[in-house]
Amino acid sequence: MARHSNTYTYTGFSGIQMGQRHFSLNTPRTRSVTRNTESAPRWFAFAVAVSVTFLLCLAINLRSFSELRAEIEQNKTLDAEVNRLNNDNLMIQEQVFNLKNDPATIEREARKLGMGRIGERVLVSAN
Repeated sequence: MARHSNTYTYTGFSGIQMGQRHFSLNTPRTRSVTRNTESAPRWFAFAVAVSVTFLLCLAINLRSFSELRAEIEQNKTLDAEVNRLNNDNLMIQEQVFNLKNDPATIEREARKLGMGRIGERVLVSAN
């Protein structure tokens, strides 16, 4: 493969020539690397593509993570509300049970409505 005059040329098994000088096969072969400074190297395009892909994945995962945190917070709030409503429901069930079965509760609620026992005089407030 022939290159410019400052680079090595391979001449098959006979050796490497540089300009007019001839080196034997016993000397180590070295290749010169010519740098192309006019355009970006090939690895740069690959690095840009990998970086863009990484940032895209990062943005998607951050969005998902923030949505997950919001849902966890909402779940905690809803759990607290469910516990509060369960406690309210138990209190109401206890009141219903007492209104059906406890004579003292039945009498107290009847007096609030202005009722009394037979022969008992009921005083009603003017409010």
